[in-house]
Amino acid sequence: YITWIAPKEKAGLYMGSNFLAVMIGGFLSGIVYTKLYAWFNAGGRPELVWYAMAAHVAVAIGVFALFVKIGGEFREQSA
Repeated sequence: YITWIAPKEKAGLYMGSNFLAVMIGGFLSGIVYTKLYAWFNAGGRPELVWYAMAAHVAVAIGVFALFVKIGGEFREQSA
């Protein structure tokens, strides 16, 4: 998908930016959700971490919807 929306000469740059964001997200989620799980587990309700994850997904959907509304739709770039 990244190479489809990126100009052909910048596909590597776009893919690198995407993978950097995925790496940062993976790293931070391990820290954030591990601490959240420990906190919920100490309270005797470790299953509540799923609600925190669902809220995170809902916020991400809202952010993407706002981005599309402000920045416009994704479409292939012409060379």
